[in-house]
Order: sequence, then C-alpha cells, then structure tokens
Amino acid sequence: MTFTPLAPGHFRAFTAPGRVKIAWTLEVDALGPDHCTLATDTRALATDTETRRRFRAYGRWARFGIYSIRWLLLPAIRRHAEARYTRDLG
Repeated sequence: MTFTPLAPGHFRAFTAPGRVKIAWTLEVDALGPDHCTLATDTRALATDTETRRRFRAYGRWARFGIYSIRWLLLPAIRRHAEARYTRDLG
C-alpha cells in the first residue's frame, strides 16, 4: 500500500485509476467552557470499480486495526488538549 499526499486543492480532481482517496477528520464540539466532545469521520472513495471491489475486501478485515488505532490515539489527544488548556489558563 502506498500513500500519496495531495494538496487540498487537488484532492477533488484526483482520479488516477487504481487509487482510493481517503479523508479523515477530527471534529471538536464545545459543550461548555471546559468540556467538549471529540469525533472522527473517515470517507473513502475508489477511483474505479475494480479498486472499489478490492478496497471493500481489504476494509472487511483492516477496519478492526483502524478502529483500534483510533481508540489508542484518543487518550493522547485528550492529554495534549488538557495540557494545552491548563497552560493557556496559567
């Protein structure tokens, strides 16, 4: 698997065959002055039918590792956000 970063202005127009475009977001919603929720969203779009078929097969087993990685990242994101919040108050 090869990852090729694209500049934001080129992402939409990218249609090279045999590729999957993936966008991952981290979203933060304030619940008050010192609480928030963090959510992630992933979108994937294959550039052709055969790649879509292959990516779906890959996704059936890979999603478990992907979900695990995200859950492992959440505590680190929380620690960083809390440290920054504390630093900004002081």
